[in-house]
Amino acid sequence: MTTNSTKATHPHSVTELCGEGARLYTSALRTGRIARGDVKTAPCLLDLALLQPDPDDVNSLRPVPPAVALAQRLHPIEREIRDRRRDSLELSEAFEPFLAISAQSPASTHAITVLEGFDPINAA
Repeated sequence: MTTNSTKATHPHSVTELCGEGARLYTSALRTGRIARGDVKTAPCLLDLALLQPDPDDVNSLRPVPPAVALAQRLHPIEREIRDRRRDSLELSEAFEPFLAISAQSPASTHAITVLEGFDPINAA
């Protein structure tokens, strides 16, 4: 769980909304705005970019539509997944010649494989 370390008095995962934040965001969605002072108890609303300044009233914030907020939160995750998939394809391509050689070799007749080191042992 990644915690919100910037707000020591309001720690919780950066992927979740606390109860107070959920209550205030729900209220803002229903009414179309919320007073800036009301969100002091839930800084996660601003950290998660669920509220934005109200251009008509400097003392108010407007809720970001949930679909927009979700897309903004998902975008970096999807980009990371895409990058990891690209890396795995490149790694597979790099090992392809060696896999072809390995497929041509006769199978090992040894019944025991010796593993050295913690990483190979733990991976087995």
